Amino acid sequence: MEYEEILEMDEVRNLERPTSGEILSSKELEESTSEKEYPDAIVFESSGTTGKPKRIPYSEEILDKQREHESKAFKIGGLAEHDTVMTLAAPLTSISGWASRSGSRKLGAEVLNRSFNDYKKVIESKEDKDVTAIFATPLVAKTIGEEIENEYGSPKDIFPNLRIGFMFGDLLPDSLEKDLKRQWGFQELRCLYGTVEADVIAIEESESGMLIPMLDRIVIEIIPYENGKKQDRIRDIRDLDRKMKGSILITDPLRKKVSISRYEIGDMIRVHPDDPVPKIEVLGRIDNTINLGGAPLHEKDLQKAIDDTYGMHVETWKVIVTRENSKPAIDVYIAGDIDEKRNEFLNNLFETAPPVKEAYSDIGNGVIEHINLSMVDDQEEITKDIEIDKIENDAKSERIIFSESF
Repeated sequence: MEYEEILEMDEVRNLERPTSGEILSSKELEESTSEKEYPDAIVFESSGTTGKPKRIPYSEEILDKQREHESKAFKIGGLAEHDTVMTLAAPLTSISGWASRSGSRKLGAEVLNRSFNDYKKVIESKEDKDVTAIFATPLVAKTIGEEIENEYGSPKDIFPNLRIGFMFGDLLPDSLEKDLKRQWGFQELRCLYGTVEADVIAIEESESGMLIPMLDRIVIEIIPYENGKKQDRIRDIRDLDRKMKGSILITDPLRKKVSISRYEIGDMIRVHPDDPVPKIEVLGRIDNTINLGGAPLHEKDLQKAIDDTYGMHVETWKVIVTRENSKPAIDVYIAGDIDEKRNEFLNNLFETAPPVKEAYSDIGNGVIEHINLSMVDDQEEITKDIEIDKIENDAKSERIIFSESF
């Protein structure tokens, strides 16, 4: 594989391992950086969980290394030096716009704009026909695609030479992927998995859902989960000889301005051992894992079952988790002009997540009270059908919502 050369395998094998046994939480990182001044660094920000933004400083020395790191990731994903890039990533103080520009230019590609704020200049300066690659989050790409459609015409006609899109995020539903390809005319889409703390963590090499971890710069470890329970040990993903699921930890040995050592992002991943580097798949946020008596149900399991059952016809979906008769109850709301297909959905869900099948019983003898399906016209109908105020508010932004009874 080409990534063996790109990642420089000696660096991967010899990257310094963390020595501290302490786990750094997102809250601790936010609190330690939110009030500090960093006069000799660029500070990137992202929304935090404590009400204050997460502020991560990058010195000029580290920025140079980040450019190289990003260019390697983009090359693995399929960007080439002959490409011309339009970025729909966020402007400063977010890292995504800077990363998409700097990594592309380091690789030798041309970049036409700075962020989603100035994409119109690409069209109005008649450079739209040159664009072959785009960086964006999936929903921003869809929204701006609709804006372009209304003001200029079909994006796939405006950008006729567009071949590849890089989507920031970890889960790209099949239905949204097909929508974006139809809307923009992408030949290929790649997922970029990253954070403001570590920049690019992993990238999709092909449309397989498997990500190549960027082990040239960062150490990736997991805290394993077995039967839905967190284990009391840490494993480096380079050392695994079997598939393993766990909470991802990130260490950047080169960082000086702020320590990024065994930083627990809050995502659940599954590691697939491979030679020369393992692959990873992101299963969703740990907080969104539904624990069904030791049978974990992840957001990606639900997404795959929905994709396999309904394909591109799903507009959106929500899952409400409550507790009835001392057992968890799962209500799945799916929006779109589609038939219910309850049995097919359950079969696909059980195939994707076998432990859930063991926990479920139609006659009420299992761990799960019920798994119900409701087909609705749109998201507004989902929130309208939900009577509990707290859930109703969460349902506007979250895919999996837990009631206070759970």
